[in-house]
Amino acid sequence: MVEDRTPFSQRYDARPLPSEPIYDSVPARVQVGIGNIAISLATQRVFGLERIFGIICSEIDTPIPGILEQHNQTVFTIMNKLTWYELCDVCEALYESVEALNSERANRFQHDINKVFARNGFGYEMRHGQVEHIGAFLQEEVIAETRLILSDPELAGPSEQFQDALRYYNARPKPDLDNAVKEAISAVEGLTRILLNDPKIVLSKALLEIRQKKGVHPALVEIIAKVYAYRGDVEGIAHGATAPSQITFADAEFVIGSAGNAIIYLARLFGRGRP
Repeated sequence: MVEDRTPFSQRYDARPLPSEPIYDSVPARVQVGIGNIAISLATQRVFGLERIFGIICSEIDTPIPGILEQHNQTVFTIMNKLTWYELCDVCEALYESVEALNSERANRFQHDINKVFARNGFGYEMRHGQVEHIGAFLQEEVIAETRLILSDPELAGPSEQFQDALRYYNARPKPDLDNAVKEAISAVEGLTRILLNDPKIVLSKALLEIRQKKGVHPALVEIIAKVYAYRGDVEGIAHGATAPSQITFADAEFVIGSAGNAIIYLARLFGRGRP
């Protein structure tokens, strides 16, 4: 048996796909594909069908059908009623339940989910049990290291701001990219205030002081300062908005990733985090 066979339709580019990834609706075949995976959990005796119904219905606050009703109500019936974001919630709930039983089986489940998403042009993928927006999103190593540094109780304020940035970015069905950018840069500013023991200093002045105290090359300080300047320039972040936000996912990804790298770098200058 060929593991992870590339289907003929993909090898010969025969299956039509949307010209762009789909984000705010779900292709019908994704619903059917996830239904197939859910049913396979029952047929492979990972869970009974009753447990599958329980996971799905509990996640979307739908009454769990009784045993007799289950003969008339299939997994597909429920799947076909889900919004795109409810489907993502169900995928995460199913993963969590599978992972609690067998981590290797959970990895396979995640792989199967991602194949269904990819072959139908759905703009998301599952990573470590969570459905995330597809794309460059924030190197996982950077996010993990940033969280580790900010786990110091003394850095609770910046930690909360950085977590808020991630929460706003990942909000579904509609992310709040303006506040994601704002909170990410605020976390950097909050960190510098603690490092310099100056609760009122703004980031631009803090960077100049850090440059002098730590002998940082001006170009490195300027990188962080430019991101801070971006926050000040974009309408709706530092000032009241008079028009719809122009911030894209790519913009927010770049700013949050830059903020994470800045936090790691600045913390290490002051002897925090790994050398």
